[in-house]
Amino acid sequence: MMMNILPKIAVFKYHLQVLFMMLQVAFGYGQAEENKKPNAPFPIELTFGDNNINFQAIFQSGFKGSEKFGFFNLSTAFVDYDKQFNREEVLTAKSLVTYKLRKQLSATAGIQFHSLKGFVPAAGLQYLYADSRWLLVIFPSALFLPYLTLEGVFIAEYKPRLFEKIDVYSRLQMLYEYNAEDKLHDRSFIYLRLGVSRLNFSYGLALNFDYYGPDKRQEENFGVFLQYRFLR
Repeated sequence: MMMNILPKIAVFKYHLQVLFMMLQVAFGYGQAEENKKPNAPFPIELTFGDNNINFQAIFQSGFKGSEKFGFFNLSTAFVDYDKQFNREEVLTAKSLVTYKLRKQLSATAGIQFHSLKGFVPAAGLQYLYADSRWLLVIFPSALFLPYLTLEGVFIAEYKPRLFEKIDVYSRLQMLYEYNAEDKLHDRSFIYLRLGVSRLNFSYGLALNFDYYGPDKRQEENFGVFLQYRFLR
């Protein structure tokens, strides 16, 4: 199984190199602009569950010198404890250029790397609302290879104050992918997080429900999550 995964990891590393070059452009090679609004935090999360370890990173930033164009990346990876388990989705990384249509609405276009499907062109819309307590992301899109897939992503975070410098951290994250050619379910999940946050660090309980294929084969993963939000 490791021999099958290694080529996928090599392609994923290449995708990350391309991502790094795009981040350099987004950051303006590290040169900050005067009066520039601060970028969104860069959260990296590890979930240690009873069946697998799950990694997720979300990056969003505006391009230097542009009020309209930006960059968005969502990357995930799974490491199963059972080496005999033949997971279809080991690595995914979606990299999109965003163009602001309105204050909280953007058009998106780019590519998604999938460990089974390879590089997939993608386009869609993104609604993003964020304040000190709430984060709401609604992300409908279309994936064009190897067949037309309609995808919807929903993320909601709520962080009410618990004590001084300590907040409750809660998140509902959902995905649904529909095979438009065969008119069948392709992939979906429901991820739940509940814990506490202090400064840039969050931790607590995690529960993942993953569904695969037309028969919606279900996998569950219950454990703990650790998240750190890098400030830029």
